[in-house]
Amino acid sequence: MPLSPTLSPHITKTSPYLTAQETIDQLQDDFLDLDISLPSSRGNERAGKRSPRLSAVGGGGGKKLGKKKVRSREIAEGECHLLKLPVDLLQELLARLPPRSLSILSQTCKALRGDLEDESIWRRSYVHRFLGSANPGEVQVLVQPSGDEGRGWRKESLAREMMLDRWTASKANSCMHHPPVGLIHALSLSYPPHVPSTSKLVVGKNQTPTKSSPAPTPSDDSPGTPKLTHRQKYEALLAATTRPAPYVLSAGLAAGGVVRSDPLNGKVTKGYWGPGRDANFHLRPHLDQLSPPTAVHLPARRQTAVLWGLLTGTVVHTTMGMKSHASQGGRASSTNVFSAVDDAHEGEIRCVWAEEGEDAHWVTSGEDGRVKFWRVTAAQPRTGPGKKAVSGETAGSMECVFTSRPPIGPLENRSDATKLRTTQRPDPVVLARCHAATGTVCGVTEDGDLRVWFGVEEAMTEVRVDVGSSEDGPVKRLELDMLDQRNAALLVHHHLSDVVSRWDVCIDGTVKRTDFASGAAITALHVALHPSAPIATPSPPNTVGTDDIPLLSPTATPPPIDLNKHQFGRYVITGDENGIVSIFGWDTVGDLETIRPIRSWEAANHKITAIDASSSLVAIGSCAGYINIYDPLSPDPTPLRSFHANHLSVADRAIAGSTQFEALYYTPNQIILEHDLVVASIGRKVFYWRAGSGKKREAGSKGRGRGGGTTGGGGRAVDMRSAHQDAEEDHLALRHDVTPTPNRLQTRQNNMLENMGLEDPDDAVQYAMMLSMEEANASGSGIGSGSARGVGYGAGGGPMDDEDEEGGVESDGEAEALEAVRKLEEAERKEREEVLEVVRRAEMRGE
Repeated sequence: MPLSPTLSPHITKTSPYLTAQETIDQLQDDFLDLDISLPSSRGNERAGKRSPRLSAVGGGGGKKLGKKKVRSREIAEGECHLLKLPVDLLQELLARLPPRSLSILSQTCKALRGDLEDESIWRRSYVHRFLGSANPGEVQVLVQPSGDEGRGWRKESLAREMMLDRWTASKANSCMHHPPVGLIHALSLSYPPHVPSTSKLVVGKNQTPTKSSPAPTPSDDSPGTPKLTHRQKYEALLAATTRPAPYVLSAGLAAGGVVRSDPLNGKVTKGYWGPGRDANFHLRPHLDQLSPPTAVHLPARRQTAVLWGLLTGTVVHTTMGMKSHASQGGRASSTNVFSAVDDAHEGEIRCVWAEEGEDAHWVTSGEDGRVKFWRVTAAQPRTGPGKKAVSGETAGSMECVFTSRPPIGPLENRSDATKLRTTQRPDPVVLARCHAATGTVCGVTEDGDLRVWFGVEEAMTEVRVDVGSSEDGPVKRLELDMLDQRNAALLVHHHLSDVVSRWDVCIDGTVKRTDFASGAAITALHVALHPSAPIATPSPPNTVGTDDIPLLSPTATPPPIDLNKHQFGRYVITGDENGIVSIFGWDTVGDLETIRPIRSWEAANHKITAIDASSSLVAIGSCAGYINIYDPLSPDPTPLRSFHANHLSVADRAIAGSTQFEALYYTPNQIILEHDLVVASIGRKVFYWRAGSGKKREAGSKGRGRGGGTTGGGGRAVDMRSAHQDAEEDHLALRHDVTPTPNRLQTRQNNMLENMGLEDPDDAVQYAMMLSMEEANASGSGIGSGSARGVGYGAGGGPMDDEDEEGGVESDGEAEALEAVRKLEEAERKEREEVLEVVRRAEMRGE
């Protein structure tokens, strides 16, 4: 409704003419009488400045006020209309805004900033922005932090917005290099430690403590950590944004070693880590022919050691130091610990595995059908005075804690051939897993004979489970998740099966099966059973925290808080042969025997060969050589970026899509995804891409760079391909814009062609050829008609046609017709000559 101000009583009919100053004073009085509230509040830090004309207005009579009085009057009269709304409605409106809008809104009003300190508003804004209408179960499964744990939903929301922008807007190039290890069996990322630079002296920031003014030390009873200064915050931000690119560790069984390379330039570090006794005497991986490795375990992100299983049944623990020893000439060296001969397997080792971040305990399984649990005291290089490395090393020790016995007999529901084979010799255990905290070990054969041992270091209890015979496909994946001391959940997947099974095994022998069903044969699998780090700091048990309450409506009853951290960020991702990706919640197991996926979408047109997930992003690798990045939080997952990492021919694509062993040389076999980079192993090659700053250069502007044109150690890749493409497009545009000016002869020829109804010389050539064909046909038909005509003799004895015998009138008519035809042919002949002349000149001009 429009405002209808009331006129001031100073304006009357008796004074129709007023001076300029009186008119301004009266209009200002009328404006002061209006009931208009300014969009500010009492605690507004950055209130809008008033107009200079209105700033000079006082309480009346044109009297000027000082700046402080005008400011105080403005704050007293101003208010924020949002604060008049009910609290629950205001929170609901704020939760509907995107995180960036909330951040901008918090800078306009101190009262709103205080309301936005509530983490529940930012959590609901995160859900509405990225997940849409999602239930609390989906939030607990899909949401993962993209940074440090416990930093809060506000920082997490804004950081995810920036991360998605970098994935979509970055113009950095991808890199490809070939580590000298043959077919890559394991891939890992190693971040170099950040060494902060020496702080420079800044007046008022960094002060050297003296005897008179000692440096302040935080007291023990002071709550929390000391507050950081602006300088410290700046240095921390600089260290986080300019961190160097991680090194790539590639392990290959064909070469028998692990090498470290720089993915930006493909340079391989001297030396390697290997299980051989002479590994330190070679610059490149050297295979020991007497005991080649048959199994290797290299953690993907947290690696301090490499575990090897040899053909002879020996287990090797290799300590990896990120800094090369000075006594070895500045190159990587292997510090190995070998197992005793009595503790080795009787045959080759089929599997060696350890938990993420747990290098002191691991499990192995071998051809002899046994499972062993190991403990190691790693060897360390000796150091002299001043941390100077000397020759030699402190001896390490390895101990076999547990060794399983062969099974008593074959399973009941097996064929006679299988029973006869297992009676003579037990089947090899192809996969093994362990949990060091509870002392639980498990192993499975290809025929589906699963055995679980509880408490291997104390009172051991064995439970045997039949998870399906090899007729359904050999077992290709096994994972262990310990719920407590007595209950274990195991994931089992058979080769080319369309289901992934979860087996809940209790120590008393109780077994329960739950299937995660897909629509086609599953060819790739990613399992995340370890709980993700909490985004917000959990509230104490005796207080009610609003951070974990999903308030979906102002009147909704908040559900009770579940403090079980195992129900956050645990999922299973499957990829099938049709290119369909499905995400299942690992803890969404109820009374149903088959679990439906939380998210399912078509991620590729071909078979999926590798999957990885991190920071609530999913990376997909297909047999066609593509690597696709998706945001799975929205109900319809959004594609962020696609890479054609490996270009394949038709024959190579046929091999890559098959189940042959040679397909591993053409397809992405392993993917590691971080919040701003992706690394993949494709046969013998390593693909690497890291997002740039996301800033694009404007046309005609010059970027700031060094004279050499190269990036520093912590910089991003220079996008030279896009610059070259832009230069080519500009060059072609300049060439097309320059059009030649036709001369007088060309103008006359073009006019002649236009008068004849022809567009260009090509049409003229076609028209001339058509006329030539018509002339040839006409001459042939004239000769044929003359020979077929009957010829007679008249009264004078000369030849005479049949028509002349009938009368002479018709002969006169035919003569006139023949004359007309002759003239028409003459005109057509002249026209053809003109056309041919035009064509000849056009051809000469073209030459």
